[in-house]
Amino acid sequence: MERYIVTRAAWQEFLRQKAEKEKIFGPVQVGSTLQLELIKPDTVERVRLGLARPVQPLKFFLLPYQEQVLPELSGERPSVILGATACDLKGLKVLDQVFSQGDFKDPNYIRRRDSVLIVSVDCGRPLDVCFCESVGGHPYPEDGFDINLTVLEEDLLLEVTSPKASQFLSGIKSLRTATEKDLIRRSNLKAEKSGDCEILQP
Repeated sequence: MERYIVTRAAWQEFLRQKAEKEKIFGPVQVGSTLQLELIKPDTVERVRLGLARPVQPLKFFLLPYQEQVLPELSGERPSVILGATACDLKGLKVLDQVFSQGDFKDPNYIRRRDSVLIVSVDCGRPLDVCFCESVGGHPYPEDGFDINLTVLEEDLLLEVTSPKASQFLSGIKSLRTATEKDLIRRSNLKAEKSGDCEILQP
């Protein structure tokens, strides 16, 4: 895994350029909830990072309510889903086991799954009803992503795990390797937020 630091301003400019050519869905504040919407160059500023999970699960993009089964998908336009949280990725593992790793595989699901780049985000503001720590989870992803983002004030810490993630990030400006100090900042933040996701026992 490779770890980098980029300023939030540089990340926004990078997303703006990518959104001109690629299909990017990101978390946008709609009322009191976050919703994943198609991001355009002029709407990048609306993207909210480091909050709780969006309303739509990843299943929304990978397993349509209805689709034409035959013929199989011949091609799927690559897309980026920005804002997945740790609980989203836990659910994605179940979908992968059912639709791509069992005896009966869903070819359309596999094509969609292979074409998607998952950019997850640490939960910086867990909801009052969140309890992932009580069921063995954490408010920060540990695996299952291509890129994970941690909001560190005006910087973002990027964890990169796949070749397609490295390719996606090519051309981003002001990217530097994370230092030990950066990693300590993230560790302290993880410890702080973990305490917000436990069910308090009477």
